[in-house]
Amino acid sequence: MKALICFYQDDQYIYSNNYVLHSCKSEMPVKEFLESIEAEFRKELKIVQINFEYDNTAQFSDKIELYESDKATVFVLNHYEIMTEKQLMLKIPSTLTTLLHQFSPLEQKDQFIEKILQIKKEIGEGRLYQVNLTAPLVSETTYTAEKIFKNYFEKFGGNYKALLPMPNYDLISFSPELFLKKNQQKLKTQPIKGSLAQGSDFEKDLFKNTKEEAELSMIVDLLRNDLNGLETENSAKVNL
Repeated sequence: MKALICFYQDDQYIYSNNYVLHSCKSEMPVKEFLESIEAEFRKELKIVQINFEYDNTAQFSDKIELYESDKATVFVLNHYEIMTEKQLMLKIPSTLTTLLHQFSPLEQKDQFIEKILQIKKEIGEGRLYQVNLTAPLVSETTYTAEKIFKNYFEKFGGNYKALLPMPNYDLISFSPELFLKKNQQKLKTQPIKGSLAQGSDFEKDLFKNTKEEAELSMIVDLLRNDLNGLETENSAKVNL
């Protein structure tokens, strides 16, 4: 069974190769699926993955769909270990320090620019407020997902790193952004936006750059409003 790795807390990681994967059927609402899993496996540790792009049918110039994925999946862990970063790296078989494959865009440059122009037009017309436009990259490699994960582990920052072995592919994540954390009655989110060059003094340069500061302020204000919609007595607080 392929290894599962997921961020836990305080620079610790969950490692498991003994789990059962449950997938949400196309006809079942995600909320109903998650409630059924929680009711059946109340005591087991679970890792949840939700495909927020499930209903999108985005295809690119060669009409190749990126990947097949269920609405949501839940890993129910029968056995797992909590490891430090050092313990985790020792657990994964060693490999080269540099991967030899190259990435190339799946979308043509003129197609991407056309999307940017359309987004700017719709923002100008007041139909959109903010768009997170990305472009997929493709590459070929003979490395396993575990080895790719290990190679990039120290190269990418961020506290939220994971390797989830899905039925048709392996999902690898290196994110510095905390989407949502619930601790008793408190909800916390730490959005990050911006594209400063690597090696810069991020916090110092962020507040000197009008574009970067505006982008970060925009997403912070958006999430503050979302959290305020959940609470009637206490308003959301922004900590710098």
